[in-house]
Amino acid sequence: LVIRPVTDFTAALTLDTLVAGGITEPGQRMHYTFSLSQAEQLYFDALSDTNIFSWSLTGPSGEVVANRNWSFSDGASRPTSPVLDLPAGDYVLTVDGAREFTGNFDFQLLNLAQAEVVVPGTPVDSRVLTPTNSTQVFAFDATAGDRVAFDFDQLSSSLGIYWRLIDPAGKQVFGPTDLSDRDAETLEQTGQYLLLIEGTRTSGASGFGFNVVPVVDESLPFTFDTTLSGMLEAGERHFYEFTLADPTLIAFDALTNLNELRWSLSGPFGSIVERRGFPRSDAVDPRFLFGNAQGYALAAGTYTLTIDVLGLGSAAYSFKVLDLSAAPVVTLDTEQTGQLDPGNESDAYRIPVTAGDRLHFDATLFASAYWRLLDPEGEEVFGPRTGVIGMRDVGGLSVGRTGTYTLLVEGRVDRTSPISYAFVVRDAPDVSATLTLGAVASNAIGPGQRIIYDLALTADRPVYFDALEGTGLSWSLLGPRGTVVADRSFSISDASFSGSPQLDLVAGDYTLIVEPNSSAPPQTVSLR
Repeated sequence: LVIRPVTDFTAALTLDTLVAGGITEPGQRMHYTFSLSQAEQLYFDALSDTNIFSWSLTGPSGEVVANRNWSFSDGASRPTSPVLDLPAGDYVLTVDGAREFTGNFDFQLLNLAQAEVVVPGTPVDSRVLTPTNSTQVFAFDATAGDRVAFDFDQLSSSLGIYWRLIDPAGKQVFGPTDLSDRDAETLEQTGQYLLLIEGTRTSGASGFGFNVVPVVDESLPFTFDTTLSGMLEAGERHFYEFTLADPTLIAFDALTNLNELRWSLSGPFGSIVERRGFPRSDAVDPRFLFGNAQGYALAAGTYTLTIDVLGLGSAAYSFKVLDLSAAPVVTLDTEQTGQLDPGNESDAYRIPVTAGDRLHFDATLFASAYWRLLDPEGEEVFGPRTGVIGMRDVGGLSVGRTGTYTLLVEGRVDRTSPISYAFVVRDAPDVSATLTLGAVASNAIGPGQRIIYDLALTADRPVYFDALEGTGLSWSLLGPRGTVVADRSFSISDASFSGSPQLDLVAGDYTLIVEPNSSAPPQTVSLR
């Protein structure tokens, strides 16, 4: 054990001036004193690439910073605001080395009141961080509610350069983030904002330029079932407001194939849709190939639909909002024809039904459009599916609730050529019949219709299902002990069945259900 005296060093510190110091013996501390005649905001800019030093700050109110490591003082490694809000008075900044380390260090204590004032909308060009791990501070004035975007202009490699925004109260608005374009921010306070450009590299070029871009949003007139178009400039938002006197089911119809375009919907109960991409709003996304929820059941009240674009690019857009209560009514068993023009729009049809009704959706003309059925609350009953191209028959759908269902015929957002389509919504009521053991049962069914057979057994007995006639059919058998057979195809029910086809049934009442698949034709079904 060696005990040796240590001599600390004390010197006056000048704000905004490089301090080059060093710890020459283990345990030594370096004290730097300064005074503030008025309250100021300061920033500690660590300029040495080291983690063996820490710094502390004391003032008239006591300890301000305690043993903050050099490498966690600014830049990307300082996630919270590095701004020091200090009252007038005398201060001591102390630099200390870890354990017995010695070495040199550099730093500067910046007075943020000396920040370079910039005017929003005027580019700041050809700036260089010297040294490359230093910080430059810029200031601009704003009023609460102003919106500004941050446009980065790369002049040389931006690796290792970050920026952050501090509001007039010293609160961090964003950052630290890579020096790259940022979406518009709505500023909450009136006063002077500080934009810190912070370098972290100790070598290489660190040139940069930027522009604080004022953004002026625009409110535009809204009409249901009408194509609405606009042009968004950097960071801009377009607002469309509408009021509903009664509960209404709507759908958003995206007409521009640009994923950076986003839309949001808010109403009397808050946010409903939050920045959903146009290509993921209806039909099938050509990149992701899955269906997108489209029906929205809205209560009476006032709503705001917002269109914006990711990043700081400009973008033209078009869309429609469909009032589904105004869609034409489909007549069952009657062919409906139409055309999507342009091919990425959507058409809507209403289908009044009663709970328990059974419908078959028959695409009589193959089209590259897609279709979707929504229940009275806007929930999807069926819709586009992965790997399924275009409108395909949907058979034997039992309706779960009474009300008006909506059928949407939707074009993909990347299709612009007109698309013709035709379909029939068929009434497909169940056919009821009684089954007698040993007797052939023959019944005619149309698309989507099921045959419900009743079978009563007075005693336990083995039975055999003999499929005699039918295409695209399956059958199920339910009895006193639950499901006996579930969705077994006619084609593998007897001679082709891999196991024993014999069914050992207990006495009781049974229901045998014969159901066609979605592509099965009208036919006669025979079995025994």
